[in-house]
Amino acid sequence: MWNSALELFENYMGTGLVTVFFLVTVVYLFFVEKDKSKRILFIYMPVVLLLLYFNPLFCQVIYSLIGDEIYYRILWLIPVTMVLAYGVTYFCQRIGKQCKIVFLIFAAAMVMISGS
Repeated sequence: MWNSALELFENYMGTGLVTVFFLVTVVYLFFVEKDKSKRILFIYMPVVLLLLYFNPLFCQVIYSLIGDEIYYRILWLIPVTMVLAYGVTYFCQRIGKQCKIVFLIFAAAMVMISGS
């Protein structure tokens, strides 16, 4: 079951670059975001969902009750794109005007190469 959960996660996240971008963004927001409601939405909730998803006990219970098709849908609860979009926007607000264009081109290129 544990291997199946890991395989489902790898299939959901694609090439793996999105996972790296997501984790970097969560860590960045952890250190810079001060608003409590935004921290809950963009940091704590995704981390708790990931910890719950990779919890072997939770995995075993869900697999035995409803199977892997439904377990895969738990990943849909993780707001990956929302966290990435907010992180890029937050970072852009904090850098200079000339750097914004370069960073946005870089961010768009990273999104493009992370797909298939």
